[in-house]
Amino acid sequence: MNCLPAPRLSGLLLISAVLSGFSLSHLPAGDWPTYLRDNSRVGMTPEQLAFPLSPQWSISPPTKPVQAWPGPNGRVFEGKKLSRRNTFDDAFHVAVVGQRLYYGSSVDHEVRCLDLNSGKTIWDFFTEAAVRLSPTVFNGKVYVGSDDGYVYCLRADDGTLLWKMRPGPADERILGRQHLISRWPVRTGIAVAPDS
Repeated sequence: MNCLPAPRLSGLLLISAVLSGFSLSHLPAGDWPTYLRDNSRVGMTPEQLAFPLSPQWSISPPTKPVQAWPGPNGRVFEGKKLSRRNTFDDAFHVAVVGQRLYYGSSVDHEVRCLDLNSGKTIWDFFTEAAVRLSPTVFNGKVYVGSDDGYVYCLRADDGTLLWKMRPGPADERILGRQHLISRWPVRTGIAVAPDS
């Protein structure tokens, strides 16, 4: 059994149809519906891939991801070289369900749905702040958290907003990384617990 790392998009956002090779035993073949694959967040799958792999398409964002915590990378403090501890948003994380790929952006605050075979945009949806982790796709809906302090539920087919909710106590904004963000940003992948 081979275990593959979580599909992530590096600084130049390389997405390829190679991702369609991921699957789970309890999900349709090829699905990777949330951050690090499922609610356990292990980021691996027993799926076997046929080699050699080659990209079928790629896209590049206008700039690399903007991280929530810049960190002290490389600075020296009290004789010790400091490194960043929070590196969860150094890439655009993806979710793949069926023949669609979903991801959110910390650069332009947008959630995108792409055709997995062609890389063409099917729909996009703007939040009011950065989206740091991949959307969660479940039962025809896309759930995503944003630095604006809201959790969004979108229709997976066309990106229509079904609802949004604020888990924090108030809609208060502060300046964070030169952007207005919530005092209680939603910097997490959304976990969906299906009814038993």
